[in-house]
Amino acid sequence: MSSITSKFTSENGVPVTEEAIRACWSEFNELFPKDKDCLEELYKRIDASGISKRPCCPNTNVQEQDGGRAIKCSSCGKKTWLTAGTFFHRIKRPKAWLGAIWFIEHGLILSSSRFHKLAGIAQSSALQVFKKITMVIQSHMDEEALSIDSSCFCPVFCKRSRETPAREHPCAEQEEIEKQCVGPNGKALGDQDGPRASADCRDLVVPEDSSRDKSMDSMSIAPDPKEELSGYELDVYEALSAEPTCVDVLHGRISMSIDQLLVALTMLELAGLAKRLPGNRYISWQLQCKAAPSLQSSTTATTTKIIANCVNFIRCNFHGISRKYLQSYLAAYWCWVDEVRWRCSSVIRACLEFGPVSNRDILQYVSPALVKAASCTVGP
Repeated sequence: MSSITSKFTSENGVPVTEEAIRACWSEFNELFPKDKDCLEELYKRIDASGISKRPCCPNTNVQEQDGGRAIKCSSCGKKTWLTAGTFFHRIKRPKAWLGAIWFIEHGLILSSSRFHKLAGIAQSSALQVFKKITMVIQSHMDEEALSIDSSCFCPVFCKRSRETPAREHPCAEQEEIEKQCVGPNGKALGDQDGPRASADCRDLVVPEDSSRDKSMDSMSIAPDPKEELSGYELDVYEALSAEPTCVDVLHGRISMSIDQLLVALTMLELAGLAKRLPGNRYISWQLQCKAAPSLQSSTTATTTKIIANCVNFIRCNFHGISRKYLQSYLAAYWCWVDEVRWRCSSVIRACLEFGPVSNRDILQYVSPALVKAASCTVGP
């Protein structure tokens, strides 16, 4: 696969444009127009990596079978599948897999809704391809990566997963993780696992503008939250206090339907003005921080910037995610921001070194309480 060409990414790293996608996909199709061409490229990579399996006998006279996917020894008759035991074990659409890796190596991170149309595969299949590739990338996030509480990324949790409690907001998944991470003495587990950003960043307002040089390098705390709230949201905001209040009590205080109340609470939570606690209780996050100044951000400016960049990257490219696969999207952000580490055939090489990833591995995966984020930032 060819090395990266600068025409696919702008000087300031503006997130993916349709023009860049078409140009990158067009070049890929010129080099690998059919699945057979993609298989040949994979075989070259597998053979060069030294992980391909050959017939056990010393006879080197072999024949290709099943469209080149397997070789058969003319002497002993043993049949060997070239992709067996590799990351590409039993893949059905090699062009989709190679194309996804091609985009990542060229600095273009595509959502499954975009990629499945290009590759001609189901969106669920495109999502599986993304998850498996990012699982490989995660394995390379070593001790140099920053450990951050997953609660800092709550503003992008808007999709449910198998881990989300029934009839609960997607953020409830984070609460379940937090419950599991509290030891018998009431102290959070895992505090010893290296550098950690423990600030609750749900009070951060990240701009929606898609340009990397502006939106991803700036973040601010809303000076007057009341100016940004609608009528229902303002009523709920004023009814909250620093003391935890359950939904039923709030409903009794405010003249609105329960559905309107829940929607308003969700919007306040996403805006960082309210925080949901176990037991379906809510507090005013700003009043809580005033009552306990230690809750204010204790992270460095660099850490805060990394969190903001990751949040905005996810919003710009995926709109929102589930907490279950948060680490996968942070790995994708690393691929996008680190132009030195993840270019020039580095992704496909990492996949071949990693080995097979099963659908069960993906299904059972859950992002840890402390997720890894790239220590590098964008912008000045």
